[in-house]
Amino acid sequence: MPEPGLAIVGAGKRDLAFDGALPIVLAHRGADARRADLAPDALVIHRLNDQHAYLAVPPGLHLAVGDLVAMGVRHPCLGLDRWHWLPLIDDDDRVTGAIELIF
Repeated sequence: MPEPGLAIVGAGKRDLAFDGALPIVLAHRGADARRADLAPDALVIHRLNDQHAYLAVPPGLHLAVGDLVAMGVRHPCLGLDRWHWLPLIDDDDRVTGAIELIF
């Protein structure tokens, strides 16, 4: 968080489908390793560049380097050309496998 109310996250236009609408933030997992599911408007992505998402962070919520931010795309079909596979994750956000995409 380079300034209050702003967090920069390591995912951008190269990673996320954004043509139809910007992705939404679904959950946050901090240093305590607990996942906090979030309301769709709790953290809002307001801008993307090639490798970063810019999140508007409300007062009282702090993100730190190393935290995980789970994002959901609004239109998955717009991102299928960016990836050849998708990771499968368990309830603890650990990668357990992969699904090959044939598009």
